[in-house]
Amino acid sequence: MKLPKQLFSSLPETIYSLFLPPVSFVDLSEDVKIETRIILSLTRSLHLLRDSFKVLAQSKRVVAFVVDVFGTDAFDIAKEFGVQPYLFIATNVMGLSLIFELPKLDQMFSCEYRDLPEPIKLPGCVPLSGSDVPDPLQHRQDFAYRQTLEICKKISIRCWDYR
Repeated sequence: MKLPKQLFSSLPETIYSLFLPPVSFVDLSEDVKIETRIILSLTRSLHLLRDSFKVLAQSKRVVAFVVDVFGTDAFDIAKEFGVQPYLFIATNVMGLSLIFELPKLDQMFSCEYRDLPEPIKLPGCVPLSGSDVPDPLQHRQDFAYRQTLEICKKISIRCWDYR
């Protein structure tokens, strides 16, 4: 099995991957959710990403900028350099429907989703028991929930803003 850097270095020269230095998490408790670490990895690296992207854009013709579901904050960097951003989401229809519906669900319900008496109805999907909602969304006061909610809002709005 290839390590990530080996894998990316084996891609065609027209595809450029950027590896940023790791960020510090010394300010976080040991039990912080992995989603919190992922989100903070990006937000704490945005200045490095911007600087690296600037250098890249000066030496290469950049035609696309691809991020995963946690990378929507980087869309602003792509826009700043006039590059089309793309969002890569590797999920099923239910996961995608939940991403688009989470902002509405957050407004509709004030309790934890696992405590809902009725199943959640997502467009195009079978009803989902609230206890089957992924763990980061089960703790509404947690940073991971609030940030995931913000990401879902950005996805449903920003994806269309950058066309």
